[in-house]
Amino acid sequence: METRMQHLFKLSALLLAFVVLGGMALPGSDARLAAAPRAAPGAAPAAQIASGPMPALQEASCTVADTTRTCEIWALPGSLTMPDGASLPVWGFGTSAAGPALVPGPVISATVGETLQVVLHNEIAGETVSLAFPGQEGIVPDLVGVGAADSVTYTLTGLITGTYLYEAGLTPGGARQVSMGMAGPLIVNDAAPTWDQEVVLVLNEFDPAFNDDPANASTNAFRPRYWLINGLAFPDTGWIGVEPGSTVRLRYLNAGVQHHTLGLLGLQQTMIAADAEALPFPRGAIAPVVDPGQTLETEVTIPGEAVGGTLYPLYNASLHQHNNNQRTADMHVAFGGMLTFLRVAGEPPVGPSGLRTYLPIVRKYQPSVVTDEVGPIIGGMSLVPDPANGDLPVTLHATADDRTTGGSTVVAAEHRIDGGAWQPMTLGASGTSVKALTASIVTGTLQLLSEGVHTIEVRAMDDPGNWSATPGAIDLHLDVTGPDVSLVALDPDALDFTQAVTVTAVHLTTTVADPLSNGVQSTLANAEGFIDTVGAPGTGFDLLPTDGLFDEVAEDAYYDIPTSHLGTLPGGRHTVQVVGLDEAGNWGAAASATITVTVVDDAAPVVSDLSITTIVSGTEILLEGLATDARSNIESAAWYLDSDPATLYPMDATDGSFDTPSEAIQAAISGVDLWGPGPHTIWVEATDFAGNTSDPVSIIYNGQ
Repeated sequence: METRMQHLFKLSALLLAFVVLGGMALPGSDARLAAAPRAAPGAAPAAQIASGPMPALQEASCTVADTTRTCEIWALPGSLTMPDGASLPVWGFGTSAAGPALVPGPVISATVGETLQVVLHNEIAGETVSLAFPGQEGIVPDLVGVGAADSVTYTLTGLITGTYLYEAGLTPGGARQVSMGMAGPLIVNDAAPTWDQEVVLVLNEFDPAFNDDPANASTNAFRPRYWLINGLAFPDTGWIGVEPGSTVRLRYLNAGVQHHTLGLLGLQQTMIAADAEALPFPRGAIAPVVDPGQTLETEVTIPGEAVGGTLYPLYNASLHQHNNNQRTADMHVAFGGMLTFLRVAGEPPVGPSGLRTYLPIVRKYQPSVVTDEVGPIIGGMSLVPDPANGDLPVTLHATADDRTTGGSTVVAAEHRIDGGAWQPMTLGASGTSVKALTASIVTGTLQLLSEGVHTIEVRAMDDPGNWSATPGAIDLHLDVTGPDVSLVALDPDALDFTQAVTVTAVHLTTTVADPLSNGVQSTLANAEGFIDTVGAPGTGFDLLPTDGLFDEVAEDAYYDIPTSHLGTLPGGRHTVQVVGLDEAGNWGAAASATITVTVVDDAAPVVSDLSITTIVSGTEILLEGLATDARSNIESAAWYLDSDPATLYPMDATDGSFDTPSEAIQAAISGVDLWGPGPHTIWVEATDFAGNTSDPVSIIYNGQ
């Protein structure tokens, strides 16, 4: 049986064979690839190396005012396309709300002496996000974060030169967010560098099963299948250009959960700093280990005699050199994972055959003419948010992949809604034959659509002019109907504070359901309660789902209203109103139940501000006034004429209901012509919920 050590020796020998076969020239050696030899089974032929440099990491959007640098980043959902064609859902940070989500996040660069403000905008529906800055002093960990469509600003002072990570912070879901890709580099510089070039290398690993369901996947079962450098796996990693005789500073940042050992064949790395602290005695390292969450800085010197085209492989010495066990045509495991190259600038010499002796930067062993007549394939489509109600823009994400349909550069993309006119999309800055696509469907467009399911199609064009043979399609669920609330009940439904109250809370129960309307129906997001008057969304008390989570189209919900709070209400009948919110952002109509509150109240109401207005001259008048009480709701009001208090005539609450301690009251009185000419006294009295009746107050009406 082959031992693990024997297996590792074989893999090491295989990588070394790849280097030799790929045209790698070690320092002091004249060995170069004179022709394209046949690769050994399972080996990575040199032709697989991407024909271009590794894309540069994007910089965060920053402004500088005096000594304050302000940088903005956006937490976004997105996807990465792996070399085996798999589309991997990720969460990352972008440079704008339009995306795309970048893995790793954009580089935040600052200078010693500056105050750094980082503004985080959260655009991930259903996720609360904060930021952490390991190694930065004086910043309190954010355990709360912000919800979707909200933002928060972090201020960093006393910056010290070095290499740092910023990452999703210490919210309940923060660790899972980091494993989804939410981390990026923070570089602090001071004096002029002593090196000629620096390279930032962010290391990640991903488990597709975790990324497909980050909220429910077990972290104990986390099993990475892809290992990435700067969000790319070989062969998409390309190469890093260097100059002969130059000193190169390599900044490693491990944003993953595994240890990574980075070997650099043919060159000696010198460890300079770890976790942004300079080592007192720099030391050499064949393959330094970068722990999870750690940053490490090393330096290498490129030999001055290195010829153009020389390659120095930089690779994961743990030998995870595959992409989810992707197979070659002969069913051997294809090379992949953390593998890139330092490539010496310049062109290699021309061999006797007239061909360049260096082949790793071309894609085929022999020159050939390839006809590309098929457009890119569309995949990785998503809509955020979905469902939607048109109050916020919807971001459309997709991936255009031309690698299996001709390998040409993707140059354009469009989308359309329900077969309408095609509209342009934005192409990601990185990649050639694989491009991230984004578009923002603005609220004006959404509000012109009817409620229901709408099909959004995406197509892309490659450099030869081929459009996608079959557009990608995804359904947008436009839901503008809010949830219904029913069966609102209170237990108990009466409280008498004139005696001992034996309950500590009134138990509110209800059912909230989002109706199926025009073919769309959303899961519920929240339910709120209000006493007497429905306030603005978000100002009520949150009801709790009976099963623990708002995740269905219909939910039973409850809330225990403290008796102590109800005891502060004026005596009388009060309505407890409930409204529901669905995932699309729609609030529904309120439904209510009534609770009767009795309080100690010995004081009678007061009637004031009486007035008379003519409705019909000589025959009909409008009597108005104000009834107020210090402790209970006004229950009723009445008037009587002259000295006949036994004949009371009811008055109405001007707003239609006696339900507050202060009520405007009125009565339309007809037949005043029958009273006869001369002055008549109209008396008004009011009664509160406790049964106290006010002293009568009068006003004179002069009959005609």
